[in-house]
Amino acid sequence: MSSVLYKLGRWCFRHRWHVVAIWVAVVVVLAILALGLKKPLDNTFTVPGTNSQDALNLLNKEFPGTGGAQAQVVFSVSAPKTLSGTSERQGVEATLTRLRHAPQVVFVSDPYTTGTVSKDGRIAYATVAYPVAAAKLSATAKSALLNSGAPAQAVGVSVHYGGEVAQASTQSNSEIVGIVVAFLVLLLGFGSILAALLPLIAAILGVVVTELILMTLTSVATESSTTSILAVMLGL
Repeated sequence: MSSVLYKLGRWCFRHRWHVVAIWVAVVVVLAILALGLKKPLDNTFTVPGTNSQDALNLLNKEFPGTGGAQAQVVFSVSAPKTLSGTSERQGVEATLTRLRHAPQVVFVSDPYTTGTVSKDGRIAYATVAYPVAAAKLSATAKSALLNSGAPAQAVGVSVHYGGEVAQASTQSNSEIVGIVVAFLVLLLGFGSILAALLPLIAAILGVVVTELILMTLTSVATESSTTSILAVMLGL
């Protein structure tokens, strides 16, 4: 096997510009196919006939939004203020009203009536329920959640967001950080910028080709949004 890889590597080096042209052509063709054939990802997961699925179906029927995505909106103030103060409470309730009118929201709990206020009155949280999974929420719905805290913030109340919806709305740069760290390690190991870049370029190119193939396959197979994430993680 080592001799075969040696011969392949030597051939690629001797015909490097042809190899580069072939890879560029492959990426372009796959990109055209992916953009033309890709279908929406499906994150619906059901196990018919099980007790848990029956319970989930009943919850969705009787309490819409219970089986869908949820987010938590946390309000807090510093001493000596409390969330029971007139202006603070008005700010929190104004934020809750904004959330109730946000796209795709089916239910927003009130911390003052549900008892989700800390004993010292400085921290409280509300639950925001949606009828669908986080992956099926529109960009407008996610943006409305993250921008709902303005009324509370205007009166000095800090607003933080948690739950799967907030996490799905937050972009992660972990892959970029990983690539930078890998480059530094390779640079120290090889002592050459070019030698350090080549493995990274090969890895990134492999991930791009894989992602394009996965996008193309959505036209004939059902894929979850986690498929792409796992491909990037394994590829890098």
